[in-house]
Amino acid sequence: MSQYTYAAIAPLVASSQVSGRTLSVTFRCPVSGAEVPSRAPVQAAAQRPDTTSRVKGTVQRTVTNELRWAVSRAIRSAFGHNMVGRVASQVAYDAVNSATRDVGRSYAAPSAADQQEAVVAAFRQVADQFAWDGGRWLSSAAATDHLSPFQLQLQRHPATHPYDRLTASRMLVELASADGSLAQEEEALLIEFIDPEAGTIQDLMRRPPLTLAELGQTSQGGVRTTLLTLAWVLALSDERFDQREQSKLDAFARGLGLAGPGEQEARGLAEGFILDQAMDRLFGWGQHTPEARQHLYDLARALHIPDARTMELEARFMRRQGMG
Repeated sequence: MSQYTYAAIAPLVASSQVSGRTLSVTFRCPVSGAEVPSRAPVQAAAQRPDTTSRVKGTVQRTVTNELRWAVSRAIRSAFGHNMVGRVASQVAYDAVNSATRDVGRSYAAPSAADQQEAVVAAFRQVADQFAWDGGRWLSSAAATDHLSPFQLQLQRHPATHPYDRLTASRMLVELASADGSLAQEEEALLIEFIDPEAGTIQDLMRRPPLTLAELGQTSQGGVRTTLLTLAWVLALSDERFDQREQSKLDAFARGLGLAGPGEQEARGLAEGFILDQAMDRLFGWGQHTPEARQHLYDLARALHIPDARTMELEARFMRRQGMG
């Protein structure tokens, strides 16, 4: 996608600084003036995987790593959290992994082109806070016509009340531990977006399951759809959706008064978000090729999303992104 080139992103760069092997950059919307900070490692060309190999091996990485961070960003956005901490922790995580992989290797110093690649990588980490209007990038708030249904839902019905945020945190922890345990990577992900005022993950796990009465005290209207949608997003983000998660989601829907059509709406918004994130990476790395499309449909089938639904979401994504 041409909008993910340095030339397309450069007009957003308000400031940038390289410290060691890390680029810190602030992106500014030319219309609203909204600023979004991000960071990325600066890698020499020899360290960057070629596009073809990246697409061929991308499905597992998309689901278990980059897709999870996209989920984290989305939930933090719905909670109104600042992104700086998450960006810093992800850069540190990437730096440690990179250092581990690169022991015993030597590379040329990064060039200006390498730094431009880092700008693009940094933008990708926060791209869900921007939208492409066909000719330039704008902040999501300044380009509502180009937002996905999921983004519009979060923008119009954020979880701002403390009780809603606490309830959402409890829902997400209950869902992540629906199988009776919480894997280390799941706990690391939850820490990134759980409202600190809700307590630690361990505190939340020690609480009894949410009752229908507690769920019924959340804010009326679209906020309840947001809460259930976020739960569905988490459930669909790891390719291991099972009956225990379905049962938990059904119980949440009943308590929120969203059983039936309301739950289907929330699931549809979540499916759209998950596949949008996958398409952004698959089609951005390797363009819209048969191989990239096959990876997309394999992922969707693993999540029990019918091909007809995937085809519809694919077409909508391409229209929003201006892809022919």
